[in-house]
Amino acid sequence: MKQRKKIGLALGSGSSRGMAHIGVINVLKKYNIPIDYIAGSSIGAVVGAMHSAGVDLDYFTKLVANMPTQSVLDFSFSKNGLVAGNKIKEFLNLLLKNCNFEDLNIPCSVVCTDLIKCQRVILNQGNVADALRGSISIPGVFSPVKRDEMLLVDGGVTDRVPANIVRDMGADIIIASDVGFNGGNFKVNSFFDVIIRSLGIMEKEIVSSRIIYADVLIKPEVEDINPATFEWSEICVDRGREAAEKAVKEIIKLVV
Repeated sequence: MKQRKKIGLALGSGSSRGMAHIGVINVLKKYNIPIDYIAGSSIGAVVGAMHSAGVDLDYFTKLVANMPTQSVLDFSFSKNGLVAGNKIKEFLNLLLKNCNFEDLNIPCSVVCTDLIKCQRVILNQGNVADALRGSISIPGVFSPVKRDEMLLVDGGVTDRVPANIVRDMGADIIIASDVGFNGGNFKVNSFFDVIIRSLGIMEKEIVSSRIIYADVLIKPEVEDINPATFEWSEICVDRGREAAEKAVKEIIKLVV
């Protein structure tokens, strides 16, 4: 009997726009396209870990769309960041039931950036929420996470769409979802908006000089969504679903 090809899903950074990844996953599930490996940066890591752990993604979407910001952001205004990040780690741990990577249903890798050695870091051992807390640490907003000899910040700083990681994990076919900044407009009304937009421009320049080695690259149309707020999460999910539906025929051809 012919062994089927293993499928890897790479989910990119992009703050709240990354909720579009949920729409992509929903379409893959709809057409019974299996996911054997997942790697993600920042919000992509969060969505990937939630799916790997079996969290109901529709519930997760509604939860974050209606959740008061102050319930997960503990502003500290320390020298390392505006937000301490303890509340959001507790929130992630609650949803993930304090699970470790070895407890996940699907092998998952979380991408961070080490400020000490100035390099990408791949986490796939220990507590999942701890790893996610590092991967979502937008520089200047969240305090970096100390881990061993490392100081971890947002994975998107070094690897916006970690396609190569799922290939290294064993994937034969790579599906990537990219929700990163590509020049779209949204109002800049706050310090947080300034940081998000600045990082987006930086990531765009990095990606422009680096090929995303994916067999299928899905790019949900979320340029008009302000990445600094999650109130449009359900719209992002719909956009992700629409983009994945356009790509599904190509995916099925590769899988069969």
